Amino acid sequence: MTGIVGVNRDPFGTGRGAKLIFNTDVFCFAPPNYDKQLPYRILHPRRIYEGVREGVEHGGNKSGIPTVNGCVVFDERYLGKPLVYCGTGGIMPARIMGEPTHTKEIIPGDAVIMVGGKIGKDGSMGRPFPRRNSTKVRP
Repeated sequence: MTGIVGVNRDPFGTGRGAKLIFNTDVFCFAPPNYDKQLPYRILHPRRIYEGVREGVEHGGNKSGIPTVNGCVVFDERYLGKPLVYCGTGGIMPARIMGEPTHTKEIIPGDAVIMVGGKIGKDGSMGRPFPRRNSTKVRP
């Protein structure tokens, strides 16, 4: 969900408020029917796939922004390291109140406001993954 909501936020939060018109995504996973022994601390590809699919569904499709295209790639090289590419397109006028909308001036003293939960090395809630020997194989 983080990926799709983040890319929705980017054009909307340009400071000019682009109108979001579409989402797109590409998912790269290990095969969902993977039947070999999994390395230690690696979730099964089907579980990862379902979690990502549900997150994008909730974050993107249920937001009212249509997903106009997408792609799913299955390859064993994505085991434990899936790739999820999400994108959002938006439109806005070339000028608003005589000012170009593609530029944004930052002036010393501007306030920065951040909203949301903490993030960390794992991308959510500020909890880094425990350090473990990644060469162990799950029994």
